Amino acid sequence: MRLLTVLADDHTFGSFLVGAALCAFGSTIAISLAQHAYEAKQCARSGWLSLASLYAGAMIWATYFIVTLGVRPEMGLTLNPLSTIGSAAVAIVGTALGLGVTIRSRSLGPAFIGATLLGLSIPAMHHTSLIGHQVGGLVIWHKGQLLLSIALPILFWFLAIMALRTWRKTRIPSILCAILAILASHAALVSALEVVPLAGATAPDEVVRLATTMAVAMVALLLVATGIACYLIDERLAQRFNRRLFNPAFRDALTGLPNRYVLMAHLSEAFASDRWFKLLLVDLDHFKLVNSNHGKRVGDAVLIEVANRLRHLAGSDALVFRVGGDEMAMLVFGKRDNALQMGDDVVIALRSPYAIKGQVLTLGCNVGHCASDNARTPDELMQLADAALRDSKRRGSNQVSRYTKGLIEALADRTQRELDLKTALDERQFVLAYQPLVDIHTRSPIGNEALIRWNHPQHGPISPAEFIPLAEETGMILPIGKWVLEEACRAAAGWPIHQHVAVNVSALQFRSPMFMTHVAQALADSGLPAARLEVELTETAIVSDEKQLAHVLKDLRALGVKISMDDFGTGYSSLSHLRDLPLDRVKIDRSFVAAASSDRNSMAVLRAVTQLGRDMGIATLGEGVETEEQFHILKELGCDAVQGYLTGRPEVPKTWRANVAA
Repeated sequence: MRLLTVLADDHTFGSFLVGAALCAFGSTIAISLAQHAYEAKQCARSGWLSLASLYAGAMIWATYFIVTLGVRPEMGLTLNPLSTIGSAAVAIVGTALGLGVTIRSRSLGPAFIGATLLGLSIPAMHHTSLIGHQVGGLVIWHKGQLLLSIALPILFWFLAIMALRTWRKTRIPSILCAILAILASHAALVSALEVVPLAGATAPDEVVRLATTMAVAMVALLLVATGIACYLIDERLAQRFNRRLFNPAFRDALTGLPNRYVLMAHLSEAFASDRWFKLLLVDLDHFKLVNSNHGKRVGDAVLIEVANRLRHLAGSDALVFRVGGDEMAMLVFGKRDNALQMGDDVVIALRSPYAIKGQVLTLGCNVGHCASDNARTPDELMQLADAALRDSKRRGSNQVSRYTKGLIEALADRTQRELDLKTALDERQFVLAYQPLVDIHTRSPIGNEALIRWNHPQHGPISPAEFIPLAEETGMILPIGKWVLEEACRAAAGWPIHQHVAVNVSALQFRSPMFMTHVAQALADSGLPAARLEVELTETAIVSDEKQLAHVLKDLRALGVKISMDDFGTGYSSLSHLRDLPLDRVKIDRSFVAAASSDRNSMAVLRAVTQLGRDMGIATLGEGVETEEQFHILKELGCDAVQGYLTGRPEVPKTWRANVAA
C-alpha cells in the first residue's frame, strides 16, 4: 500500500509505466542474449556473455533512472553526473558477474550464487547513485521494504535462471521472472525511501536535470535499437540453422533424417550448454542379408520404416540421426530414467516384424549408449558409445549395453586376447592333453579324449573356459579346431589299434562348409582309420541348426567316423536326439554322476539313460568319476565306460614336454 502512496504523491505515474515498458522489452532481449551465451561454444561464449551483461546492466540502470526522473520537482531531487555514471558501472559489472557464474555450470549452487549477484547489483546500483544526489528534505529508510528490495530480486533471478535451463523451447517464463526481479527491486526501493520536505529547501537544478534526462533517453533509445538488432540477428541465426538442418547436404536422402554432420553439431551445442543428455548408437543386425536376399528396394523400405519407428519413439525429448548405412543415432534429453529406458524401447520397436512389399521380415538390432557426464567432447562421447555398441554386439542380437568405466579397457584387453589367440596358433602355443576313457568292466583304456591347453608366454596357463568362448565369437575356433583334429589324429595313429581319440567339435565347425574336408584331410595325413576318430558334439550344436547337423553327421557316419553326444542331460536335452541322430555313444553329464549317491532324481536319470542306451544300442559313458562309489554305481546301472580323475587325469605327452624343455 505504501508503494501506491509513494507513486501517487512523489512520482509521476507515467514515468513508472515507461520504465516498466523498457524493462519488459529489455528483459526479452537480455534473456535471449543470455540463452545464446548459455548454449554457445566455449570460444563464442565470452562474446555473448559480454553483450548480455552490457545490455542487461544498461537496461536495469535506464529503468531505474526513468523511474527516478519521475520524482516530482517539489521533492528537490538533484542528480549527480559522476554518481549516475558510477551506478551504471555497478549495474553492468554486477550483471556480468552474476551471468558469468550462472552459465558455467548446471548445478544449483552456481545458479543461486549468480542469482544473488544479479539481485544485489540492483540495490547496489541504487545506493551508488544516491551518493552524490541531493534531496530537498530529510531521508528516512524503511527497513522492511529495504530488505525486500534485496530478497525479491534474488528470488526472481533464481527462478529466471532455472526457467531458462528447464524450458528451453520457450523463454517466456524466464523473461517474466526477470521483469519481476527488476521491477520488484525498484518498487521496493522506491517504497523504502521516504523524503520529509524541509522548509527552505532549494529547487533542483533544471539544467542538470534536463541533461540527465536526455542522457537517459539516449541510453533508452540505444537499448531499443540494440534490442531490435539483436532480435533480427536472432531470427537470422534461426533461419540459417533451419536452412542448414533442412539442406539436402545435411540430411539423409532416403530417410530424411539429419546426418552425422548435424549430429556432431548438436553434440557440440549440447556440451557447450552443459546439458545432461544421452547418446544412443543403434546398429541393425544382419541388415546386409536383407539387401542380398530381398533386394535393395526392400532394404531401403526397411530403413525408411526403421527411421519412422525411431521418430515416433523419440517424441519431443529426443532427436534421431542416420550416421551410416545401417546405423542410427539418438540424442535423448529430459529425465535420466526416460533416457535409460529408451535403449530397451528401441530394441522392442525395431524387432517387431516389417511388412514390406508383400513380405514379412524380422530384424534385430544392437544398442550402445553413453551419458554426457562420461565424456568431455563430442568425439570422446562417440567413442564411448561405440564401445558400448561393440559390447552389445559381442553379447548377441537385440542387446543393449551401457558404457561403464573400464569398458574401453576391457574391450582393448579383449582385442589383445584375440591377437594373442592368432599368435598362439601361429607360434604353436597350444598343446593337447589326453584323458583316458576306461572300460568299466576291465578298467583298461579304450581311448582318450583330446583336451586343448594354452600356455601363454606372459600369463601362463589359460583355462579353455576363458579362450574357447572367445575363439567361437571371433571365428578363430575354425582354424584352432582344424589344428586340434590334425594333432589328435596324428597322436592317435601311434596308439594301440583298439584305442580311439575323441575330439570336441564346436557348433561353428559343424556349420562350416570346410568341416568335412578338415576331417578327411586330418585322417588322410595321419593315416588314422576313420573308425578310431570319435567326434563329440554338444547339444548347443544341435539346437543351433539341427537340420544342417543331421546332414553333417550322416556324412561323418558314411566316412566311418564315430559320433558321441557330450554332456547329455543338460541344456536342451531331448530324447528325440537319441532317436533321430546317428549316435555311437552318449556321455552322461558329470553333475548327475556327482549327485547320484545323495539325490534320487539324479540316480533316476542315470538309470534311465543307461537303460535307453542298452535298448537303442548306444554305448554310455559316465563323466567326472572321482570316487570308487561313483564308479560302482555306474557299473551296477550297466554303464559301459567312465572318464574322470579316478581313472586318469588329462596329461600332455612326454614328447611335447621334452620339446618345451629343449
